[in-house]
Amino acid sequence: MGENWVRGNLTNYQLHVQSAKGYGADLTFTREAPSSRFGGTGKEYWDPSLTQYSAWFVAMPSAKVKGTLTYDGEAHPVQGSGYHDHNWGTVEYNKVMDHWYWSRANFGNYTLDLALRVASSFYDYQQLPAFTLAKGNQVLAEGMKFVTVQGTGNNTSPLGHDYPSQLTFNYQNGSDTVRLTLSDPHLIVAGSSTVVTNATALGHPEYLRFKGTGELSVNIAGSSETLRGPIIWEINYGH
Repeated sequence: MGENWVRGNLTNYQLHVQSAKGYGADLTFTREAPSSRFGGTGKEYWDPSLTQYSAWFVAMPSAKVKGTLTYDGEAHPVQGSGYHDHNWGTVEYNKVMDHWYWSRANFGNYTLDLALRVASSFYDYQQLPAFTLAKGNQVLAEGMKFVTVQGTGNNTSPLGHDYPSQLTFNYQNGSDTVRLTLSDPHLIVAGSSTVVTNATALGHPEYLRFKGTGELSVNIAGSSETLRGPIIWEINYGH
């Protein structure tokens, strides 16, 4: 890490980066929506002894970011929005996961983070959802179930995987429903998710990131609201 560091807590933290080439950053992150382990531990266990696991924690689903970026010999003031999550575990993801869908966004005062991960054939393609929705600092719904994904239309990625023209996440818990529809996908990142390590690549792993249009429909506790705006999402194929 050298002279680089992050200090703080789940409400505020400061990040400092400096390099020998003269680039640097001094940024303050201020959380604007509650942290989430998706209503539980955020963990999935992959063996009966509970030693093989994967985990996901969203420290800052939405944050204000302010500070300076240093380049061209000067510190330039910046401000904007930020996001921070963390994945860790004791398993190789491309061995236990077949593929996953993920998205996060802000629509007005709503903050949304959700995913549907599909396990590998060894685990019979079991679906592993994760979902959190907040309005301001109030969590409206979260959990590691009740999420399904549907896709329509076919496109082909650079490595030959199919991806939909429209992707819809549906959350339903009793009478409470949330629908997120992603459309007009523009591919902004595409490449093999295999890192040059000692890990073994199975098949043709591929990571895809898109930008497009999102429509969020919320019907919770008898109150309904629909909002639209720009959004990003990703699809990752483990094989």
